[in-house]
Amino acid sequence: MATQTSPERPLGPVPPDIEAEDRAAGAIRDENIIRLEHIDPEAVEMRLQARERALATLRKVAIKSTHPFDWTLYKDKDGRVVGVPRDSAAVQIRKWLGISIFNYRPLSANGVPEAVITREVGEEGSTITVAEMWADGTCSLTGEPIEGVYYAVRSDKPFIGSGTLQDLKASCRTGLDTKVTRILSGLRKVPEETLVSLGVDTTKSHKGMGYGTSADRQAGKVADAGVQEAAAKLREEILKRVGGDTSAAKQLCREVTKGDKAGADGKVFQGFDTVDRITQSWQLEAAWKKLRAHPTFGDAAGAAGREPGQDG
Repeated sequence: MATQTSPERPLGPVPPDIEAEDRAAGAIRDENIIRLEHIDPEAVEMRLQARERALATLRKVAIKSTHPFDWTLYKDKDGRVVGVPRDSAAVQIRKWLGISIFNYRPLSANGVPEAVITREVGEEGSTITVAEMWADGTCSLTGEPIEGVYYAVRSDKPFIGSGTLQDLKASCRTGLDTKVTRILSGLRKVPEETLVSLGVDTTKSHKGMGYGTSADRQAGKVADAGVQEAAAKLREEILKRVGGDTSAAKQLCREVTKGDKAGADGKVFQGFDTVDRITQSWQLEAAWKKLRAHPTFGDAAGAAGREPGQDG
């Protein structure tokens, strides 16, 4: 069956952490095979075949129980479009494959699992808050266990929530559960044609993030697909509105990308001096909105005859 992804739609490559989950899952399978070597070879073969049949059926059922927006599409290293399950898909997958997650750590003073918070110094002296957590898991269907799975969420990267410390911790817990589920389920990079054949309309799925240079990826500077091209239009508009004054353009860029409220570290983001540092579509949208409403350079600020770069 032909896939439904438009060939013009840009998709970023599968993130390195998902590839790492593939390697971790392979190590688990190898350990299980070693344990099975002590059993009669014929019994092992029968056991493995029965397990694979059951897994194939339950994986299909799990995928059918998801919605298109439960998946994020990427391109793998061979250029094929694959779907990576999001946290909402992981909830369904855990149910059907009997995946349990336990032994969360660290624990709070009350004995409740809670992410540990650390802080780092980022660019230009900004404070980055990091939430970290570990857990173990097992799949009752395969008998495969995994221990010490690590997950972290950083305040300088997109995460679910409004930016409070509690949201950061909650996002870390959700991300950890999803990571364990992907590793134990085998549903980490599902071919798009498989999703489509099981009733998932991938045209409605999330599109994965695009990546810049290798150095940018290693530094964690990921960008939403298409943002860099759109940011170039914002750069042109800013320069136009300040009459080509590069110094004024930097200041205006800071003003339109400045944060509106304090983040998890209690500080208000002071903005970027260049649009090249905009990596997320929501940042770009917010910058355009502030530019149009700017008291000096905005749409209604007296720049007669000037056409804004985007319609309101």
